[in-house]
Amino acid sequence: MDSTDPYDNPAIQRIRAALTTSMYTSGVCEIPPDQCYLYFRDAENVANSLNFAAATQDDLARLHKACDPAPFGRGNETVLDETYRKAEKLDLSHFATSFELCNTAILGKIHHDLIEGKQAEKRVIRAEPYKLNVYGKGAFFKAHKDTPRAPNMFGSLVIVFPTQHTGGALTLRHKNDSDSFTFDAGTVLADSSPASPSIAYVAFYSDVEHEVSPVTSGERITLTYNLYFEKAPTFFALPDAKHTTLKDAFKRLMEDETFLPNGGCLGFGLRHQYPLGHDGSVQSLTGNLKGSDAAIYSACRELGLNVSLQVLYKEENGERQFLSDESPDFELEVEDIDGAMEEHMDVVEDEYGEGMVWVTDRQWNLNVVETGYVAYRNEASLAFIYGDVCLFVEWEKRG
Repeated sequence: MDSTDPYDNPAIQRIRAALTTSMYTSGVCEIPPDQCYLYFRDAENVANSLNFAAATQDDLARLHKACDPAPFGRGNETVLDETYRKAEKLDLSHFATSFELCNTAILGKIHHDLIEGKQAEKRVIRAEPYKLNVYGKGAFFKAHKDTPRAPNMFGSLVIVFPTQHTGGALTLRHKNDSDSFTFDAGTVLADSSPASPSIAYVAFYSDVEHEVSPVTSGERITLTYNLYFEKAPTFFALPDAKHTTLKDAFKRLMEDETFLPNGGCLGFGLRHQYPLGHDGSVQSLTGNLKGSDAAIYSACRELGLNVSLQVLYKEENGERQFLSDESPDFELEVEDIDGAMEEHMDVVEDEYGEGMVWVTDRQWNLNVVETGYVAYRNEASLAFIYGDVCLFVEWEKRG
């Protein structure tokens, strides 16, 4: 049986073309005037309120007085550093708002734009209010990523209320996208009025880097929601176009006897970043895959293909790569880490040879699994190897 270069197969090209994904969605939404109210207590515990659509300078001064400086997450720490973020905040226990997210079409828009493949019919979005932030003149937030607060948290939603301001634009960037997107809420809300108010919104995945440019005038007031995946009741839904395209392309590969006739493996670098547990297991991530990662996984599962998440390690002193379905446990002192990896894991080159086809590039340092071991040379010391989580589809030998 003749074999062709698997990278030239048209179905592989179709799979690659289908794996473009939206990283964010945004827009403007009209709301009733009675949903523009904020209720809060100041530092003296005196009750206050303001109308976002008609806030006076005295209203905003009282709000500033009630706020605290806004910290931010850096790894597992909460940091207050006004050279990196200058803003103010009210915690959930200190305010209430008449704005009702559930009475808008925003969550439906997020579901349509950000949840892809068969996962769209199996998941609903739960939006959990997080904090109210106030950005006065000169306030800003340098480039950062949000810290997921649970394995099923996939993104953030920022509501910008119609208080007049200039500057404070939100710029979004993703590692896999060379372009950036800037959302200037102050400009898009310029036509909002007390009689016919609007709010602006932008939602994005947790692994999207974002920054707030300095506010040049006025007050930028936002309410942030954490977005979580939840299981949806079973219902009938029309097939998603991307899911159908991927499934059809995989079918064509399965029917093509010249594609990997001796078997092999298709590798996919994950497009999104996920919170990894400390136990070294990555299989629990399958239920929280996002975007194109989820689309690949669900299409392969429906076709009966053996698809799984694996940790890919690189040889320390060579070119070989190793696969493991969890972080390996090196129980004894290790003199030769490459030899220890060969003993505990599959060697990609030995297992698949030229049958290892990377459909999308590996994303080193995106979903990193850190594995510690006791290195013994002249004396024992703690050392680490680092692997990256990828999707792998086993391809059976023909015949």
